[in-house]
Amino acid sequence: MMIRNANAAAAHADMLTAKSARLPTVGGSASFQKSDEDRGDSLGGIPTDRTYYNFSINQVLFRWGEVSRSIQNAEIRLAIDDGNTRKAYSLMASEVRAAYLDLVRARRGLERTRFALSLNDSALREIQVKRAQNLASDFDVYSAELTQQSGTYKAGIAEDRFQVASAKLSRLSGIPRLDFEQVPNDIPTPLINQDAEIIVREVAQFFSDAEPANTDLRAALKNLEIQQNDLKNTEVSLRPKFTVSAGISLDDQAYSRSVADRYQVESQFVGINLSWSIFDGFATKRRIRSSLSQIRASEIRIDNMRRELIDDVESHARLLKTLALAIVIDERKLDSARLQLEAMIESEARGEASAAQIDVLRLGVHDAVGAALFARHNYWNKLGSLLGLIDQDPILSRVPSDTK
Repeated sequence: MMIRNANAAAAHADMLTAKSARLPTVGGSASFQKSDEDRGDSLGGIPTDRTYYNFSINQVLFRWGEVSRSIQNAEIRLAIDDGNTRKAYSLMASEVRAAYLDLVRARRGLERTRFALSLNDSALREIQVKRAQNLASDFDVYSAELTQQSGTYKAGIAEDRFQVASAKLSRLSGIPRLDFEQVPNDIPTPLINQDAEIIVREVAQFFSDAEPANTDLRAALKNLEIQQNDLKNTEVSLRPKFTVSAGISLDDQAYSRSVADRYQVESQFVGINLSWSIFDGFATKRRIRSSLSQIRASEIRIDNMRRELIDDVESHARLLKTLALAIVIDERKLDSARLQLEAMIESEARGEASAAQIDVLRLGVHDAVGAALFARHNYWNKLGSLLGLIDQDPILSRVPSDTK
């Protein structure tokens, strides 16, 4: 964002520079010289003092709209930069959201592997006790140790994944790294039916607009407008240009040998200047031909961008429906896993089930929660991507006002 802010400041400065072409320019020069002149009508050198200055003010009078179009191009570039800044905010928010969701999933995954590791540790201790009582074989102990080591390995991988996710979120958002206890263990369940109505409405509005709301497409259209203005400026480059100017000048030359022998001209002037490049070796004609080709290429690219944008929006909308169905399925599986666990706990209270059976179902609930979070994670990311495509990301309402 610091780079984007610097680019925005540069674009604003360029616009002010372009507008300065409408303002008058003031300048001049002055000099004082001492010399020794040899003249044919006198003997010896003649010491001479010469004073000269010329100051003028110049104002562009008429240039066939060239100045106005140059200013318009600078304003368009500033608008493009503002759009790029908004897009940068949107992309940054999207990355932060994705990093946050990844961190929640990593936290939940670490919790699951820790729970599984505790079960493996308990199973290993139990089998070692049985082996001491000669109720289990060495192979049983070996299998339990291998399972425990595998669980330790998976817990290490999950711990590293969590630390990486925490560091990434900290790096993107600027907040301190979050510990395990500071990270939520759940991702909000989307209001699928309510979201579906909003998505349908926003997508319909997007397709009904004459120019779909998309930062990249708008930038391409504005760049095309710049090219068209440049073409018009090239077409008038061989026409005469008029400037009004006024000023004052002095040319004073005094000879120290004779006070009467002095040359001095002081003048005040005002008038209209004409500059006209009549022939430039057909360079303008070739520049016009090049500009027309570039404009045509831009029009083709913009048409392709429109088609790709429409395809992307339609694809996102279709995939969101599929991801919404995945949420429904995984939520039902999670509810089923929790009901099975509750039923098993009741069975244990009646003496009809063991603690080991309950632990297995608790591990199953962890797995079901992980699947549900994965489905929510995918849905939220794809929804954010769709809203970014149609320039409706909620984060844009918080973008600084000078970039809207």
